Amino acid sequence: MAAKPPTALTVPALGVVPQKRIAVYVVAHNAAQSLSRVLGRIPQPVRERVAEILVFDAGSRDDTYLVGVGYKAVFGHENLTIFRGSEGGLGANSKRALTYCREQGYAIVVLLHADGKYAPEVIADLLAPLERGEVDAVFGSRFLASNPVRHGMPLHKYLAIRLLSALQNRLLGLELSEYHCGYRAYALRAVADLPYDTNSDGLHFDTEIIIQMKQKRLRITEVPVPVYSGEEADAFRGVAYAANVLRVLGQYWLHSRGFREYAKYAVAEKYTYKESPTASHQRILQLLDRDRQHVLDVGCGAGYLAEALAVRGNTVVGVDARRAAGVEERVSRFVQVDLDRETIPWSGPPFAFVVLGDVLEHLREPERLLAQCQSLLADDGRLIVSVPNVAHWSVRLPLLFGRFPYAAKGILDRSHVRFFTLRSARAELDRSGFVVERIETTTAPLEQLFPGRQASPLVRLLTAVQRIGNRWWPGLFAYQIVLRARKRS
Repeated sequence: MAAKPPTALTVPALGVVPQKRIAVYVVAHNAAQSLSRVLGRIPQPVRERVAEILVFDAGSRDDTYLVGVGYKAVFGHENLTIFRGSEGGLGANSKRALTYCREQGYAIVVLLHADGKYAPEVIADLLAPLERGEVDAVFGSRFLASNPVRHGMPLHKYLAIRLLSALQNRLLGLELSEYHCGYRAYALRAVADLPYDTNSDGLHFDTEIIIQMKQKRLRITEVPVPVYSGEEADAFRGVAYAANVLRVLGQYWLHSRGFREYAKYAVAEKYTYKESPTASHQRILQLLDRDRQHVLDVGCGAGYLAEALAVRGNTVVGVDARRAAGVEERVSRFVQVDLDRETIPWSGPPFAFVVLGDVLEHLREPERLLAQCQSLLADDGRLIVSVPNVAHWSVRLPLLFGRFPYAAKGILDRSHVRFFTLRSARAELDRSGFVVERIETTTAPLEQLFPGRQASPLVRLLTAVQRIGNRWWPGLFAYQIVLRARKRS
């Protein structure tokens, strides 16, 4: 029976946002000439609904701050606050504004620019989906209503935005019409857990937070906004912005493929459910050839494999050193224990299966855990172990050139402290009093390197080569090793 892959957790709906829980954040850089006009264009009904309008002077060299103070003094708006922002630009001041709004307990924040490029008259359109609790973020789009070029957008800018947005849609798997409009609104509860403070201080902060939202599977929608047809920024600034966007997209690609690790993208659960028919999780499910059993899942992570086991009627106890989000919803019982320092505190009946899925390589003394498995297993029980194969060709090849490249995940995951080959994994079980009954191997996860391109000729060729190599030379081509063992009589 094929296990249904678990669905990702989503942020709970906000529900209808109460009045006075909304903030409008106005970023102002050298905006002395336009700030008063922008503030004056905020519709009165919106002004009455928001708790605070925040103006952050982002390191201006003109009288932007004084203009803001003067505007408040003249018009007497009690909910208008003027801050001297940092020199860091949009990103630095966005971090400060988001943190401030979180501390004040606001539910929604709207980002508005003081240069007048985005029409304050449509703030209500951005607020509406968030107030109804339908989404977690609303982005303004200049491409939804009409062709921006007809309304004054330069052709070169139009083409650049189109190309960048198409690339981002392909890489992120989203379907946004535009990624580069700075007119946005966020639900604070949804973005509060994002590591936005690790993002850049520049304009490409907006791209990084979109990537983080995508990783968290937050709900995003777009609303049309008018196209600004005034003076454009200099060409060099546009080229520098595009280069930075491409750089952060490259960083995300490296992070998502496990080649490098970036703290700002460490948002989603690192160890996820492996759906490919040839992946280790599916091999483990095949080796659990009896349903409705009592199963111990050691190193359960967020409990995705346990959930797949529960679908088959098994009762699963999960064990891990950390309590991942949602794990207790996927296991019948969760036990938190540091496997390097403690034994698993279990006094209940023995288990029909003990699963050590990608666990032993993380332990300094895996033999201690294997020894305890002798008492955790029933006499007719089975131990199932999966470990990465350090003799895989992707590790051997760099070694020829004197390199041993650790990565964010994969065979040379930085958290791995022990390494196994097919022979040494079998020997480790033998020394611990187990007899290996069956060995399965997996191939490298090409679906992660080439998402959405499994049908391409190149990927099909590589897949065929891997399968043939894994069949005839598993020591070199096996990516992971999965073993099922019983206790020695």
